[in-house]
Amino acid sequence: MKKLLTKISSVAFLIHRFHAHVGRIELMEFPSVTFLMSVSNFLFI
Repeated sequence: MKKLLTKISSVAFLIHRFHAHVGRIELMEFPSVTFLMSVSNFLFI
């Protein structure tokens, strides 16, 4: 369970850094949708 949380937090951090780096995504809904999709893809692979 702890490894799963670590994976999720690291993915969230990477996505957050990516969005901050890109800087053109300013809508609140879009990053959260992307985040959820990325996390679900990451968990189910």
